[in-house]
Amino acid sequence: MASPLILFRTSVMVRVLLAVSFFASSAYAQTISFRKVADTNTPVPGGTGTFTSFSSTPVIDRGNVAFVGQAAVPPNGVYTDIGGTLRPVATSTTVGPTGVGTFTSAFVPSIDNGQVAFRGNLRLADNSNVASGVYLETSGTIIAIAETNTPAPNGGVFNLFESNALARPSLNMGNVAFAARTSVVGFGVFLYDGGALSVVADANTIRPGGTNTLDFLGAPYLSGNNVAFIGFEFSGVKGVYARINGTLSVIADSTMTPPGGTTTFFGPTGPVIDGEDIAFSDLGSLSQSPDAQEGSYTYYDGVLNAGILGAPTAPGSPSLENRTIVANRGPGIITTNMGGSEFHVIGSGDVLDGKSLSIAYQSHEALSGNEIVFFALFDDGSQGIYVAQIQLFCGNQIVDPGEDCDDGGGSATCDFDCTFPACGDDTINTFAGEQCDDGVNNSDTIADACRTNCQLPTCGDGTIDTGEDCDAAGPSSMCLADCTVSACGDGIVNSLAGEDCDDGGISATCDLDCTFPVCGDNVLNTFAGENCDDGANNSDTISDACRTNCQLPTCGDGAIDTGEDCDNGANNSDTVVDACRVDCTSARCGDGVVDSTEFCDDGNTVNGDFCPSECQEDGAAIPATSDWGLVILALLLCVCARLQYGFRTAK
Repeated sequence: MASPLILFRTSVMVRVLLAVSFFASSAYAQTISFRKVADTNTPVPGGTGTFTSFSSTPVIDRGNVAFVGQAAVPPNGVYTDIGGTLRPVATSTTVGPTGVGTFTSAFVPSIDNGQVAFRGNLRLADNSNVASGVYLETSGTIIAIAETNTPAPNGGVFNLFESNALARPSLNMGNVAFAARTSVVGFGVFLYDGGALSVVADANTIRPGGTNTLDFLGAPYLSGNNVAFIGFEFSGVKGVYARINGTLSVIADSTMTPPGGTTTFFGPTGPVIDGEDIAFSDLGSLSQSPDAQEGSYTYYDGVLNAGILGAPTAPGSPSLENRTIVANRGPGIITTNMGGSEFHVIGSGDVLDGKSLSIAYQSHEALSGNEIVFFALFDDGSQGIYVAQIQLFCGNQIVDPGEDCDDGGGSATCDFDCTFPACGDDTINTFAGEQCDDGVNNSDTIADACRTNCQLPTCGDGTIDTGEDCDAAGPSSMCLADCTVSACGDGIVNSLAGEDCDDGGISATCDLDCTFPVCGDNVLNTFAGENCDDGANNSDTISDACRTNCQLPTCGDGAIDTGEDCDNGANNSDTVVDACRVDCTSARCGDGVVDSTEFCDDGNTVNGDFCPSECQEDGAAIPATSDWGLVILALLLCVCARLQYGFRTAK
């Protein structure tokens, strides 16, 4: 269903030259306005004079248009209209991607997100040869996707790039699908993805549903990595085939009967793909008789359906986007089912830009949103490239036929396009809580994609997006809640990783290994008062061991360490007989305590006093100088005693 009307640039608008409401033929009433991209009165950008003619295969993406125009100088080229500005992409004055030679021709472009892929012929600088190839232009820079003599992924080299619509490249999300012939295998469809070339299918590929190989392949169309293309067998079988999610299958071929038909397809052709949806046409017999199978068809959800009736006549292949189809009904008339059922957009006999229209053609890439680009040929012989914009009457607060709802704008219960809100419908409804909606491109596994619940990618959704180191859909042993990698020392306690604490380093409450400090855990934490920690080797009885209180061994801890004679812990004493002394030396002569093996101990080991140096009783000792006062006192006492004894005797 179309998006709401967005006003065109008035500087290039051709206003409602055909503004007719088709109330009877469509589920929606609509108005159609047109803007001119270029015509045969438009000056050639970078050239001389005006355009003289155009190819009938212009393409559009998000309002940007690419087309092929002819002029006197340069005679042929690919041009774009981006933001209302025309510029050349590749003309006869454009230097090739190698910096030498110029293009002699460029045609069948494809445009996506401002990039342009095209087929081209490149004349070498010495004019000795012309190389053909598929090229990609981005912001003025052209690179070669594949050229003549480029090594092919299936062997040999590329040796033929045809100039017709069957060889058109298809560009999507920076990837390019194209058809070419190689020197070893023959024709094939190839994919340029991320700078690498690979084979989608080639002349060695068995036709899906058959037993013979496909002899010719072409007209590829790309959506993501899904590719639809046509294939032929020399036996006469012709069909539309597709590689979807890596699996190659038949969509429709001349061995099959179309839905509602009575005879087989004549030759399905012109496939386009959008996600996994496919549209194609069958032109019927070569005489263009009204064959029963003639018309457009769709392949939705694995089911083949009859699409817009009426044969699209070459070169107007059907276009497809969000199951809206644009096709040619009869010669030179463009129709679409936008809004629910088919209605006339533009065609023979209509008046456009003040002139009578002879024919209107659209290409395989003519639809983007509610805009349709087409080639116009007028009765006076002039030509032009135009864009039709279709506005459906949604928003009048009346639920008209074909509308699910109409609240006069977006609401929690109605999208701007008057459909019920549904995540995945490619319409963002913020009233319904949607932050994004990329339709079939919503994904819960692709980085930075809109999620399948229509929420923006975020930390905790289980997919690693830009700026995230990890994403485990919540905290895990390896990933934090902020989608950074968990590591001890990051200042965040991650219990799932076995962390008790995390102070960003060692502290009084946390070890370096993010566990609580515990004496005996073999982690030295001086902030917690530990002087040592040998884990299970801590001991209060082993000499020189770190003690069980994580203190270094010391005198008085009850264990005899290096440099100690003894250690009885709290029983060490400097006054108790035979006790280990408080400095962890053994009881000895001279320590001031008369031990069991000593006669005396005056606290020194000097002879000449009343206690010999050996603290034993044998031998008279000469008093030391420091003891003469005691000696004199003793003599005085003896003298006094003698005198007293004498006096008593005299009496």
